[in-house]
Amino acid sequence: MISFEHFQSLIKLYIPNNFRFKCFDCGDCCRYEAGYIFLLDNEINLISKSLNINKEDFLRNFTFKFSNSVHSLKEKENLDCVFWDNSIRNGKGGCSIYKIRPVQCKDFPFWISTFSSKQNFEEQANRCKGIMAKDGKLYSSKEVYKLVYMDIKKRETQYKSFLDDETIKILYY
Repeated sequence: MISFEHFQSLIKLYIPNNFRFKCFDCGDCCRYEAGYIFLLDNEINLISKSLNINKEDFLRNFTFKFSNSVHSLKEKENLDCVFWDNSIRNGKGGCSIYKIRPVQCKDFPFWISTFSSKQNFEEQANRCKGIMAKDGKLYSSKEVYKLVYMDIKKRETQYKSFLDDETIKILYY
């Protein structure tokens, strides 16, 4: 993968000068809308083990194949993540695998897709009250670049399955 400095000079992210974020633990990022939660191989193994089922049963019951090498978590009919459980936290709901949730979930909102354009950023900000929250942590542009870079680095296999060839060449070669 390219160096952080090279990434920062090549990739243009949309980052408002006063970007703030605070997770309100509301679960809105896990619910109400179709999307993909891509799994790393080690996450598949860890989650299936924690559910006391074999890997094949986990993949069949909780994921779908996005590409030859990448699986995504399924959603319920109401578009909640398959691991959203309304009975957790005294009925407030929550993730039933929170302690071992996927990297993609942990890294939200620091995904390249969030910051790839003003439109994408505004769509995420409209969806998540923690983005641009007045009492959220203020992030510098460099901090955002670094967090997005780290997400891309951790999820290389996943990104390579859906980014265009030109972007893959820029980021990973």
